[in-house]
Amino acid sequence: DAKYIHLSMDLQNNITIKIIYDGISFNLNTIILGNWIMNMQQRMRSIGGNLQIKFENGTLIELEIPI
Repeated sequence: DAKYIHLSMDLQNNITIKIIYDGISFNLNTIILGNWIMNMQQRMRSIGGNLQIKFENGTLIELEIPI
């Protein structure tokens, strides 16, 4: 369903990877987060990183990994 997908990477203080697309999104208040999301968040925290997933007018997935 997505009409566009934008992928960006920034290598300044951290490695930051953003994936943005306008496809079907979800309401975080009504969905059950599956194990894959929780596992990815836990893995990112274990290396001092961060994973954010936002569903507003599409989807934003952002990974921040320390250098």
